[in-house]
Amino acid sequence: MSIEVERKFGLREDTEGRLGALGARLLAQCRLEDRYFDTEDYRLTLADFWLRRRDGLWQLKSPAGAQPGLTTQYRETEGEPAILSLLAPLLAPGAGGLPERVEQLLDAPHQLREFAAIVTERTSYWLESGLRVDLDRAGFGHQLGEIEALVGSEDEIPDALSRIQDLARKL
Repeated sequence: MSIEVERKFGLREDTEGRLGALGARLLAQCRLEDRYFDTEDYRLTLADFWLRRRDGLWQLKSPAGAQPGLTTQYRETEGEPAILSLLAPLLAPGAGGLPERVEQLLDAPHQLREFAAIVTERTSYWLESGLRVDLDRAGFGHQLGEIEALVGSEDEIPDALSRIQDLARKL
């Protein structure tokens, strides 16, 4: 399981030009369809857990370590057994556990429900510094960039933060 260290930023008209000037390489352009789920009392999102279904697959972003400044650190988890084990303390504390499939959480007694459906056009770039930059344009008009580094351990977070902050200053 990797740790995602990221910083979000507002897109400017010249963001892609700046990325090009910094030697960024276009990785991909794609369309994402995300559906986000939570309990009626928003137990997951209030704990900074983001359960989504993207292109038919369940994914969970959960907090990983401290949240200094403008950056965030998340563990990205795929695979239903791993997702269910992370959700258990929030959805079934001290109870008999959770079902075997995430889809079953939509039924009683957990009754997760969809609270957002977002379609996003994403353009992704890669920089030699090991950073990925995603430029997202959502269907409802919101535009956001994200600088991201994936690290294998918490010891690597300070270096990732430094590289992210340096790039953010240039964009």
